[in-house]
Amino acid sequence: MNTTDPRDIRAIERQQQDQRVREELSRGQQVADLAWLMKQPQGRRFMARLLEITGTQRSSFTGNSTTFFNEGARSVGLLLLDEIKAVALDDYFAMLKEQSK
Repeated sequence: MNTTDPRDIRAIERQQQDQRVREELSRGQQVADLAWLMKQPQGRRFMARLLEITGTQRSSFTGNSTTFFNEGARSVGLLLLDEIKAVALDDYFAMLKEQSK
């Protein structure tokens, strides 16, 4: 419940700043979690399976409405792939190398 007076600009700005800080801390934790996961061989295997399941490296086109479902899964996979590359590029390359064996 928000009890801030809508005319109290300073209080609103403090609330907005507090929200930004919470979001930055949350994002920092997400980055740290992904970096930790990609450092582990088990984490890299898990992510490789997840990326395979989401179809990031294959066409999602089926010629029917299944394409929409496949594109949704692929979209999630591409988002994860972007995150991995941004946070743990060296570990991503290690994952690719491990998967090619």
